[in-house]
Formats: sequence, C-alpha cells, structure tokens
Amino acid sequence: MKGLLTSVPDGRYKLTAFAADESRSTVVATAEFHGTQTGEGGPVAPTGKSVVSDFAYVMKFDGDKISHKTNIWNDVFALRGLGWAQCAGASSPCCSWPGSGWGCNSKHSALWAMI
Repeated sequence: MKGLLTSVPDGRYKLTAFAADESRSTVVATAEFHGTQTGEGGPVAPTGKSVVSDFAYVMKFDGDKISHKTNIWNDVFALRGLGWAQCAGASSPCCSWPGSGWGCNSKHSALWAMI
C-alpha cells in the first residue's frame, strides 16, 4: 500500500523462505510484515496497535527482468490487526485506506461483509 510506512514508520519484513525454480524461471519469497501504527496518515488516528502479517511474492522472470509478479497478502487480517478495519456494518474505524479504492462504500464492500 502506498504510504503505509508513513503511518507505520517501524514497518519492516522478515524473510521466512526463498525458493527458485530455474526450469520455470520463477522465484518465490515469503515473509512476515511487522509494524506498529504510531504515525499520522492512516485511515484513523494512530492506534498504537502492532501487527505481524504473512505475505508472499511469486515472481516470473524473462531473462534477468521480472515479467510478472503476484503479491499474496492477507490484507484484511493486517488492517484489522492495526485497528483500521472492522466487519461490515461496524461504525468505527472506517474500513478504508485513503486513495486505495477500498472502503465501506466501495465496490469491495462485499469482501468486508464476509469477514
């Protein structure tokens, strides 16, 4: 998410696995994102809440350049851990990230209702 480190200034990752499949020109990396919302700029005032969230990148290479990258991240878990999102119908905090297109009234509202 663009601007995440503004509101989570201690955001960092810990690499947990790395694998290369040369026959498929593919690399997979998994990691944990760690951070605490202590800065301004998030969808709500600083919560002081911390989160550890797993994510993975699957990168397809064409020669020495990445030709396709897939990000796999349980963003709802992370946003809820930081206190930024709640189930649909919750009054606060609003389930959105400024400028992301995700929000209580966005086209993705059905996702929030499934939590």
